[in-house]
Amino acid sequence: CSLQPAQLQQPISYSFLTMELDEEYTKCSICVTEFSCDRDNKDPEIRKHLPVLSSSQRCDHWFCHGCILREQLRVAEENNGRIPKWLKCMHCREKTSFNPAEPKYHRLLIDLLARAQAARVKLEEQEKRTISAGTKRKTPSETAETAPEKSKSKMEEGTSKSKSDDDDGANTSGGGAASLPPT
Repeated sequence: CSLQPAQLQQPISYSFLTMELDEEYTKCSICVTEFSCDRDNKDPEIRKHLPVLSSSQRCDHWFCHGCILREQLRVAEENNGRIPKWLKCMHCREKTSFNPAEPKYHRLLIDLLARAQAARVKLEEQEKRTISAGTKRKTPSETAETAPEKSKSKMEEGTSKSKSDDDDGANTSGGGAASLPPT
């Protein structure tokens, strides 16, 4: 994907910068709870919902930290209480994928989730202001749709005006059609 010089000079629209994240990115695929984006919080219950990326170069799966800790406990029970340092991926079973003691938080996904949350809050605030003002805000697509109608109606006005200019000397009957001048 290469950008042409003309494309580089055009301003970037906000619709290009916005994206929707589906459940694959917003929820853990094991426990199906929403990921947290508050990585600065020290509360372990909130940190359990941060997405953790695999440390393996052959595995690119991610899960919430809570599911990784539960998997660590499950594996420890199977190994007579011996706590493993590294866990296999719960999806592809790749070895040395997750280290529960030193989780590799998925920083890119956390940043995207934070931006999406901030955009959602901003949109809700704008909607509240719009509703309280009692006016409906037009989207760019609605504005583009009404613009040709306005120019079309102006053209029709000009066309009807030129027709009336042509018909100034002619007599018209009640039916609205021009009649022939008497001979």
